[in-house]
Amino acid sequence: MKNDIVKNLIGIVLIATAAGIAYKLYKLSKQGTKENMKAPFVFGLLPYPITSDVVSSPFGAVRPSGPHNGVDLKTKFDAAGKPDPRGTPDIGMTIFAPFPGIVADVYTNARGGLQMILLAKDGTKLGLAHLLTAQVKKGETFEAGDIVAGSGNSGPPNTPPHVHVTVRDPTGTSVDPLPYLGV
Repeated sequence: MKNDIVKNLIGIVLIATAAGIAYKLYKLSKQGTKENMKAPFVFGLLPYPITSDVVSSPFGAVRPSGPHNGVDLKTKFDAAGKPDPRGTPDIGMTIFAPFPGIVADVYTNARGGLQMILLAKDGTKLGLAHLLTAQVKKGETFEAGDIVAGSGNSGPPNTPPHVHVTVRDPTGTSVDPLPYLGV
């Protein structure tokens, strides 16, 4: 009886260790190449590489409300439900923290729906809008690669599923997020 319990405990420990290693490898596989990203970004934001074809609306695009202050990134899944930039637009895609920092704010408004602002140690601010869920709270710290949100379509009616991303440099100036995302 004791031998069976010991064997079961060893099995559980081995499975938990393997799961932990698999998760770390998964996180590493999602990282963008640091050489391509502007500081402080060191980790990919979405579960697939962000390329120009993932951008549905670029920074500075002229809109009725004025120049676009960020970029809109497609959140798509393949037929099996796995993240794929060529798939069908959908909500609920995991969004990762691209740098270590602190959650400066989580809030909702009519224009951007559920939103959050992540603050890097150097003062760079990353804004995310049209979220379905927030996995972190204001004041909470996080590491690069931690899950911070789920993509959505919150905000004005008929908002298609996507993530609106803004970056403000340490001086507070809105800048094109793409170089920070390795594009």
